[in-house]
Amino acid sequence: MIKLKLSSLTRADLEKIAQEIKEELNNRDQKIAMQILAQKSSKEQQSPDVQAGGVKYRHPMRDKLVWCGKGRMPYWMYELIESGYRKDDLRVHE
Repeated sequence: MIKLKLSSLTRADLEKIAQEIKEELNNRDQKIAMQILAQKSSKEQQSPDVQAGGVKYRHPMRDKLVWCGKGRMPYWMYELIESGYRKDDLRVHE
């Protein structure tokens, strides 16, 4: 770690360092956010049951989010139902 004697720096130097720190923190936050989104999208991949043709429910705006109707209801579906959708609104009609 670099040690600086802050008392020897001018106000302008301190402000410049503070701005660079803010920018670096923002960059790191963005990288973390992108990593989280990448992890979420990989979790949203279709399960083997769904790939086999058992799709019964689909997210209305995100086609990759599907559910075969077996097991525990996925969180995305729970959120949509809580926001006013009915389960039948999400059913795939073929």
